[in-house]
Amino acid sequence: MISGYDTVLITAGPAGGPVGRFLRRWSSDRWPAMRVSLDDSPFLPLAEQTAPPPDRAEILLAADDQMVAAWDEKGYHLSPSGDGPLMLAYEPCPASRLRMLALNDPYCRTGFAYEPYETTLIATGLSLITIVTPDHDSDFSVHAIDALATSLETAAT
Repeated sequence: MISGYDTVLITAGPAGGPVGRFLRRWSSDRWPAMRVSLDDSPFLPLAEQTAPPPDRAEILLAADDQMVAAWDEKGYHLSPSGDGPLMLAYEPCPASRLRMLALNDPYCRTGFAYEPYETTLIATGLSLITIVTPDHDSDFSVHAIDALATSLETAAT
């Protein structure tokens, strides 16, 4: 499978800082030999790559040179170790109103039955962040999405 699974996250403010934090943590915690391509630049070790711009970028991530080499042939695949390449893209959200389906109770009430319902998010200064993973339900993909969301939450608080 050459294509991957897209997950879109929405956050307040520019995404470059939180994405940079995610990259540093991911490299430190999981992929010490991580290779990064920023906006079609050659793959380089994270320490040799320039910082991501604050407003918009496309970033390709691979665990090492072997994953970079396998990407063109195998695409977004899980390696025998259970990891796979990732792509992050972010940009300002041009919409100031977004209709959404609230799958979780936005009021965070407990003890009540909850039925998902439509809601409208009204805000400016939002950013859209897309993370492309090999699939949506492997331990690796779930962990990558959660780690990115944690970096975005940390920036928002």
